[in-house]
Amino acid sequence: MKMSLERLVKLAGLTKGYICKKENSDKAPAFSTLIKIAIGLNN
Repeated sequence: MKMSLERLVKLAGLTKGYICKKENSDKAPAFSTLIKIAIGLNN
């Protein structure tokens, strides 16, 4: 099942800009951010 970026940011409690910035960055996000994204993807 595909999830839109808008839905992910809502479920993860992050902003669209932040997700896009991390997608295009060479640096890994903080572990707490990864947890939020994982929880969002699990919904």
